Amino acid sequence: MSHNPCVGVETTKSICEWIKQSKPSTLKVLDLESCRILDAGIELISDTIVSGSHLSFLNISDNKIGAEGAMHVSECLKDNAHLKILFMRWNPFGLKGGRYIAEAL
Repeated sequence: MSHNPCVGVETTKSICEWIKQSKPSTLKVLDLESCRILDAGIELISDTIVSGSHLSFLNISDNKIGAEGAMHVSECLKDNAHLKILFMRWNPFGLKGGRYIAEAL
């Protein structure tokens, strides 16, 4: 789904619901680079990953994820042992968001 600027909160909700209903989750890779995902969308994704997803690779680069979104990602990193690879470059989360991520590692 990368490079799809039409992914908004509603589409993100649908993706997350699909992942949650696919028990056991077989999805291992989720690439949402350049999809204009905001903090609300990454909160949904992070909650989904924590709730039992076996996702091992997540690319959320080049979106609109701020410090609040980085905080949600950091909580996901703390609470999920399956996620091994995370790409978050080119997001405006700033120093505060960077601190959230660093503290989770």
